[in-house]
Amino acid sequence: MEAEAGDTAPDSPARRVLLGQERLIGADLTLRGWEIADRRAALVLKMLVGLASLAAAAVVAFALWDASQARGLVIDAFSTPPDLAARGLTGEVAAAQVIDHLARMEAGVNSARQAETYRTSWGSDLKVEIPQTGVSIEALQRLLRRWLGHQTRVSGEIYRDGPALKLTIRTDGSPGQTVTGSDVNLDALFAGGAEALMARTSPYRYAQHLFAIGRYDEAFARLGRLAETGPPVERAWALTSSSLIADDLGQRERNLAEARRIAPDLPHVWLVTALTAQRAGQFEAALSAYREAVRRTARWGSRGDSAWWIRLPRLHPFEMSGDYAQALINWTEAAAFADDFDLSQSSLLRRARLLALLHRPGAAEALLPPGAGDAALIVQHPATSVPLALPRLTIARMRGNWAGVEAESLKLDALAAQFVARDPRRATQMAQSVLVETATPRAEAVAHLGRIAEAEALIATTPQDCYPCLLVRGVVAELAGDSPRADRWFAEAARQGPSLAFAELQWGQAKLARRDAAGALALANAAARKAPRFADPVELQGEALLAQGDARAAIQRFEAAAKLAPRWGRLHLKWGEALAKLGKADEARAKWRGAATMDLSPTDRAALKAYGV
Repeated sequence: MEAEAGDTAPDSPARRVLLGQERLIGADLTLRGWEIADRRAALVLKMLVGLASLAAAAVVAFALWDASQARGLVIDAFSTPPDLAARGLTGEVAAAQVIDHLARMEAGVNSARQAETYRTSWGSDLKVEIPQTGVSIEALQRLLRRWLGHQTRVSGEIYRDGPALKLTIRTDGSPGQTVTGSDVNLDALFAGGAEALMARTSPYRYAQHLFAIGRYDEAFARLGRLAETGPPVERAWALTSSSLIADDLGQRERNLAEARRIAPDLPHVWLVTALTAQRAGQFEAALSAYREAVRRTARWGSRGDSAWWIRLPRLHPFEMSGDYAQALINWTEAAAFADDFDLSQSSLLRRARLLALLHRPGAAEALLPPGAGDAALIVQHPATSVPLALPRLTIARMRGNWAGVEAESLKLDALAAQFVARDPRRATQMAQSVLVETATPRAEAVAHLGRIAEAEALIATTPQDCYPCLLVRGVVAELAGDSPRADRWFAEAARQGPSLAFAELQWGQAKLARRDAAGALALANAAARKAPRFADPVELQGEALLAQGDARAAIQRFEAAAKLAPRWGRLHLKWGEALAKLGKADEARAKWRGAATMDLSPTDRAALKAYGV
């Protein structure tokens, strides 16, 4: 570079050296660029190969996992005599006929437990071949399921034995079970094969199928054997089901206790425990069992239970705690997630009852199906059955229509008699439900109608560990003018239901009727603490405060109650009275005009008329 700087000639030797060096450096840089590009391409290729390997590994892992999760029945094509095959009764057709009968049997089972999955094993004629092996993907999947899965494989054959046709069903190589039929009635042969298969592979649901078609003796025998000899969870299912239908109440309690002992995490056991306690009027025990069922569901997941039964424990506690608005939302959603039951009408009737409890009997009445007969249980399952008379009884009670309450309770008695006539085994259990669900409201109704002696005799037949029965004992005593005895019954109900607010509510209402505003307020406060989403205790607080002359505090309570039951006519009537006490005549009249558009009892309607509305 120094020589080139001192030489002014345009083509000096130093300049030629530098130009040559420049060309070499440029070529080297180009070569290095190609090397870098080649290395980058190699890196990308390695990454693609790695990703492809990961994808292949993921596919293999998923295939293995999927195979390990395989459950249910896999039914192979049966073998059939050549003459039947020539008539179109191939092995595939025969197996499909058995599957069809299984599907119909499963559809008729009213059970909380999920049905088994039945699947034919012959698959489709379309196959995807794995290159260079000739083994189909479908065949490979079957092999993996056999190796890793938990499927029950079913095979069978139809053969002639003289003039008779016989079908033998085998499961996983166990000794076959044979049913006999004839060419004249192949359908009966396939139905018998389906029953034999269901009895062997799903004994619990087969017992439920027997109940559904009225074969009670066989069903009880099947459940009894399963409860004695089955695995723990199967025994728990069988014991729980037996308790639902057992007429021996002592045996029912023993079955449930044993089921809870051997399968304490099975939510269904706790749910049936709750339903049984609720049906007997033991509301505190029922509420506790419902909450336990919800807790156990979190541990158990959805194994073996239908989606409906998994959610059912969450429905009843809201109603038992007076949160009728949330219960209404839940029952509105119930029909949508009911997988094993047709709950559309049952949900509708429960919603009607809840609307009445929210002091909207008119809306409840409008919801009831027009022209529906009284003498029918909408749903036959004991956990979800709702007679049409039940919401009508509640509507009549919330309107103060005591003659209507009596009439609807008598309809419930007639329904119970029809139910027992269909299933005499349930006579004792139904008699228990009648005492709680019909004798109790009828005793309250006839007491309000002035037939005190009849009411006393009727309520005396109810058990003294029945929470709603104790409340009505208190109401009847109060209407008879025996306040000390009424207080004793209300206090006993409060003792038996420490988590429930209804005893304090009705006791407080009785105190207010006696003009004991302070006592009524104390009991209303206690009820509101137990059930903060229950509008009735909050409204009672307002009435008690109003009776004490504190109209301003009463208005605050009425406002709070209106958020929980916005269409309650009496609430708006009393709210108007509180506003009038404060001299707010225009606001009071507005409240009364609003009350006039809502449901009111005859007494409240008369009070409203006295205000000139």
